[in-house]
Amino acid sequence: MAEKVGTSTQYIGTLEIKGKFPSSEMVHKLAAALGVDPTELFSRDIHPDIAIKNFQKAVTEDLGEELNRMVAGFFADKMRKLDDEIEKTDKRVCSNG
Repeated sequence: MAEKVGTSTQYIGTLEIKGKFPSSEMVHKLAAALGVDPTELFSRDIHPDIAIKNFQKAVTEDLGEELNRMVAGFFADKMRKLDDEIEKTDKRVCSNG
């Protein structure tokens, strides 16, 4: 949760354990991370299972996007290396021909 909203785990612990009230900006970040409307954070009717499922969905989407970026970068690097090898081979063939 801390990473998702851009804060420390200590701060999240302070909110959870000591009952410190977050800033308006942090309320919005927490709500977005949990996939709920900010007003739902103050409702006693919010069901923890729903908040957890929404948070898991958001984290899974973020992980999927990061994995796609990593795979794309990996293949782009491999293609650059292959292009370099082809260019070197072409130069050797041309200079020997």
